[in-house]
Amino acid sequence: MERRILVIEADASFRETVVRLLALDGFEAQSTSSPGEALALLETGTFAVVLCDETYGSAEGSGLPAMLRRERPDLAVVLLSAGEHAEDAQHAVPMLADDVLLKPRCRDDLRLTLARALEQSRLRAENRELRESVEREGQRRLRELSRNVRHVERAYRLALESLVAALDAREGETQRHSRRVAEYTGRLAEVLQVSEREKRDLYHGALLHDLGKIGIPDSILLKPAPLTMDEWRVMKSHPRVGFAIVRDLPFLRAAAECVIGHHERWDGQGYPLGLSGEELPRAARIVAVADALDAMTVRRPYRDPLPFDRMVAELIQNRGTQFDPEVVDAALELFRDWDDLHPDAQAWRDVAESDASHARFERRKAA
Repeated sequence: MERRILVIEADASFRETVVRLLALDGFEAQSTSSPGEALALLETGTFAVVLCDETYGSAEGSGLPAMLRRERPDLAVVLLSAGEHAEDAQHAVPMLADDVLLKPRCRDDLRLTLARALEQSRLRAENRELRESVEREGQRRLRELSRNVRHVERAYRLALESLVAALDAREGETQRHSRRVAEYTGRLAEVLQVSEREKRDLYHGALLHDLGKIGIPDSILLKPAPLTMDEWRVMKSHPRVGFAIVRDLPFLRAAAECVIGHHERWDGQGYPLGLSGEELPRAARIVAVADALDAMTVRRPYRDPLPFDRMVAELIQNRGTQFDPEVVDAALELFRDWDDLHPDAQAWRDVAESDASHARFERRKAA
């Protein structure tokens, strides 16, 4: 390929001279005076160098040389310049051409000019290949890093889910509570158009929001009746306990906000910090509503699930006091009847309705 050269020159006599000189140096040369024919030759054949009359270009960077440099960056281009235009032609190097050959010095400088142009073309091709190789390697390493990150995140997630499953199982009838809260949180996050990064942090925060209950005695945590004031003080310590566990883990720093903030209130009357309104991280505000949704729709140690209308009424009544109004609105948009809730909630509703029906039957039978 390095022996094939295309000459594009308007002056027929000079064009023939260049072709003859190239042949004497062992090059295979084709020539034309037409830019259109030159492009056709380039389409059908492979050339190492184009010798192009400077009149086919322009100082503004348009014309045939500009097209060749743009569309065939590895092709060596040499401008053939009359002596009086040499300075203008030199300005085109290296933007539009690799070198300039003065027509009056064609016999003396042709061989050296071709060698320089070919060397520039070779270096340009090598640089391009190197860039492409670096980009491919960078993409490969990025894919490998992404896979490793996904594996690590999956391992973290499985470890967290195993821990939370063990904690949830401890609470008997409310087991899987954390998973349901995480699911509700994810659905609320979609409506609220939370970013993908925030969704991941929200999932971890929702999953771990009750982690601090690991420090609550069974006699309080599983008590099948309302708690005393002293017992409530112990129960209300669980956000701080959970926060102390996760706050120093780098990948759970955002989740820690949910752990300590899920019992805070919009009006500032919550615990343990008494934060209010926008002081509360949005993640904690979302988890607070998700937590309340699950608490109201499954059986608790001290009561059956609330009727759906009652649950909706509680959300509306506490909109702007206990809960962030925006998050409540998202919940009301999502959950319009029992079928929109988690399957566990639907199962508890069926159990509650069956128990109620059985109780009515027993009363009628006793009467």
